[in-house]
Amino acid sequence: RAAVLAVLDPAAQNRSADTGRAWMQAFAAAWPYPWRLAASQRVKGPNGRISAVRDVLCHLSDGQPGYLLDPGCKVLAKGFNGAYRLRPRPGQDGVASDEIEKTPESHVHDAQQYAIQTIEADPAAMGRAEGAAAPAPGRAAPPMQILM
Repeated sequence: RAAVLAVLDPAAQNRSADTGRAWMQAFAAAWPYPWRLAASQRVKGPNGRISAVRDVLCHLSDGQPGYLLDPGCKVLAKGFNGAYRLRPRPGQDGVASDEIEKTPESHVHDAQQYAIQTIEADPAAMGRAEGAAAPAPGRAAPPMQILM
């Protein structure tokens, strides 16, 4: 059984002007598994978050991929295949800006980046997650499985 840990966007702690409640309060009341706010120390714009994902994608665990993408994650896969991209600069055909273009894929990729950074900042968080099993002594940790 895979470990389950929900990682929330840091903005989830902001209170609504209408209700005075933060989104994370409603989430915590309804979500039966462990959760936490995303680690904010490395959230330094898209470049820091993208490099965190790149590091995980290049990692091997006992010679096997250290990152497994569930086949049901169609939007995340579409983002990896080019839909997650930099916004074009207005009036400069073919020149990209430093900002990510906001699309359905960008939101899912932002979520993935927050999750990876949070696990990197506190690897034991996955060990405390629902259903997590520690690797055997001398064995590498199991691959990270992203389900979105």
